[in-house]
Amino acid sequence: EADASTSGDKTAINTWASWVQEQGKQPWFSFIELTTLDDFNDYHSKSGNAENDLISNYQQSVQSADNELAELYKQIQTLGLSDSTVIVITSNHGTEFNETDTNTWGSSTNYSRYQLEVPMIIHWPGKVAGQYNHRTSHLDLSVTLLQDLFGVSSNPADYSSGRNLFDERARR
Repeated sequence: EADASTSGDKTAINTWASWVQEQGKQPWFSFIELTTLDDFNDYHSKSGNAENDLISNYQQSVQSADNELAELYKQIQTLGLSDSTVIVITSNHGTEFNETDTNTWGSSTNYSRYQLEVPMIIHWPGKVAGQYNHRTSHLDLSVTLLQDLFGVSSNPADYSSGRNLFDERARR
């Protein structure tokens, strides 16, 4: 059975924290991919009902992911980074549990909103907190970082199919 205290994600978080300390005062950029939710089949519920077991395994992995994110936040606080670091939390896909009644489960089985819609949380020091509900794409993240963090003034169409996440105009 999966154990968050010995997970690869926990190791990644600790390795990342050590790496950040080694950077000293120089600017840095990093990416951490936590895989607990992708690996929810590592959890082993055995109720005898495959559907209930799948959902239970997923819920257990969500709880583990929450604990891992709490550990990451703790490391960010301990390292004194929260006032100077942009933090983006998102996912590459959703997970469906046959909500469309088409016998589709998990991800990569259709283009339903259950598999396509994901949360995105951005902690951005100096920006006013708010909730945005307009349609976006993960392609927008690179444009947003390049424009608003790195000061790139080139037309986004020259390097991306996305646009700034904070641009709330309607899109196709």
